[in-house]
Amino acid sequence: MNSLDKCPKIAKVDFNNVALFAAIEKDAGIKIKYGIRNFSARNLNKKQAKIMELAPNDAALELNQVTFAADDEPIECSDALLRTDQYKVTSILYR
Repeated sequence: MNSLDKCPKIAKVDFNNVALFAAIEKDAGIKIKYGIRNFSARNLNKKQAKIMELAPNDAALELNQVTFAADDEPIECSDALLRTDQYKVTSILYR
């Protein structure tokens, strides 16, 4: 199975106007149940720094994410680099 088989129209979505999870749910006809995100600090290489308009070796947040459908099947995975000066992480914990 191709990684886009469940969401064949996702490549045509304008993500400036549509949230990723909303697009996945609509295109695949599924409900998202949960996701796992891992954040870690890393220094940018020259290519990454140029794309992000930063200097080589500047710090960035690396985000690795796997999103699961209601049946616990992985439906999306992504890796992203986030500028530390433009990203805020909020965590709410319940006991």
